[in-house]
Amino acid sequence: MFNKLLRLSLFEIYRSLINNKTWLSNSLFLFINMLVFPFAINTDIESYGVYFLPSVITSILLAVVLITSNAFDEDVKDGTLDQLIIFGIPLYAIYLSKVIAAIVEFSFIICIVLPIMAIFYKIEHRVVLQIILNILLSIPLLTSVSIFGAMLTMNISKNSAIAVLLVFPLLISALIILSLASTEILNGSDFIVAFSYIKINIGLTLFLLPLLMWLSKSLKQF
Repeated sequence: MFNKLLRLSLFEIYRSLINNKTWLSNSLFLFINMLVFPFAINTDIESYGVYFLPSVITSILLAVVLITSNAFDEDVKDGTLDQLIIFGIPLYAIYLSKVIAAIVEFSFIICIVLPIMAIFYKIEHRVVLQIILNILLSIPLLTSVSIFGAMLTMNISKNSAIAVLLVFPLLISALIILSLASTEILNGSDFIVAFSYIKINIGLTLFLLPLLMWLSKSLKQF
């Protein structure tokens, strides 16, 4: 099963980064969103740094949803999902492969866009690197929750529609914790202080990911 999961994950990564090149459009979306944010507030250029964190958090929320919302659409339409299940690959393994691919893609996008935008917002290089590390440590939680939400919409019903509404509070909670950690860094606190918040996201990942994998086993029954 590990070999199947590895091959499936590599295929998903190849499809998103090499074949479909979705990272290009998602990077552009994140870049434009962060670029437009201070102009939308109609502020002067000297105060752009104040809006760096709100811009990052808002853009991450939108980017996560953008990257994961249609994760299963292509597989459902062309029958790939059913074929994988017929060949003996359980739905939880398919879910996990999507999560792994989303983590790789989203991490790649963050590492490209944020250093560039830090120059625009006049944020110190050291501060940006610490914020990026906080984001990377939180990405597994964000993607695992959001990918599960995408799974719930494959066969929409009254039960799954309610479940979708339950996914977003988890996403918002993770972003609030990330925001608190990033605020500590921007205020000059040591990274250890910021990491005390990020540990909550890591703990939630270790708890929720196995739970969501288990729930995905019966997802086709919704």
